Amino acid sequence: MMEHLIGSLFLLPRIKKIRSVFKLSFSEKISLAFVACGTSVGGVLCFTHAFNYMNPAIVILLQKLQPVVTILLSFFILGERPRRFFWPLAPVIIISGYVLSFGLKSPLNLRGTIEFYGVLFSLLSVLFWGAGAVFGKKLLQKINYLDLVTVRYIGGFLFTLILLFVLDNRFVVAPLKNYLPIIYMALVPGLLALVFYYKGLSHISATLSSLLELLFPLSSALIVWFFLGVKMTVVQIIAAVILLFCVTLLSLLKPVR
Repeated sequence: MMEHLIGSLFLLPRIKKIRSVFKLSFSEKISLAFVACGTSVGGVLCFTHAFNYMNPAIVILLQKLQPVVTILLSFFILGERPRRFFWPLAPVIIISGYVLSFGLKSPLNLRGTIEFYGVLFSLLSVLFWGAGAVFGKKLLQKINYLDLVTVRYIGGFLFTLILLFVLDNRFVVAPLKNYLPIIYMALVPGLLALVFYYKGLSHISATLSSLLELLFPLSSALIVWFFLGVKMTVVQIIAAVILLFCVTLLSLLKPVR
């Protein structure tokens, strides 16, 4: 919530300049609401909540499934053609994602387990963020990237505020020493990174954008392993390597014409 609040205060002077938003069609406004509420808030909540149920490295590596969501939605919503060999590689990616999450456990024994809920929240974050790239690309065809950033932050803050009152009305005041790191995280890896992201997305396809984002889960998983000491099994490592190989291959192949 603090990230959205700080970003919203920083962007508040721009609110008078987002007139293009009011010219959007009804379906486009729904897409905008999804980006502000689903991608900005829902994705983060599901992603962080998944840490309560499973290995953080696996939660992060499951984000490599985002391109599958983005490629499929880009095909149906934006008309972007899937990359070559997408359909043969898709089952391999899904199976690798399963083994990475659950190891060699039978699917029949997963319901109600801790890992099940961890993967559920991880996949929900994948859906929110993967779809967010597609709807963001669709909106950038009609509005300025800074307008999209402004609406996403302010809309996300208002939605978070509503959730706070509805689900948990307790406000926790952070210690004074934490405010400088919070401000830094809100403005640099938060707001500034998002401005760069949407600026780049306005020039490339949603599919390519999703594939480039895979640098984040790979680097984050390595940090979790080496600095926090949270390790994976040999089977999960093999699944992660296969998943990385397949997604990298998709990123290098050209779209089908």
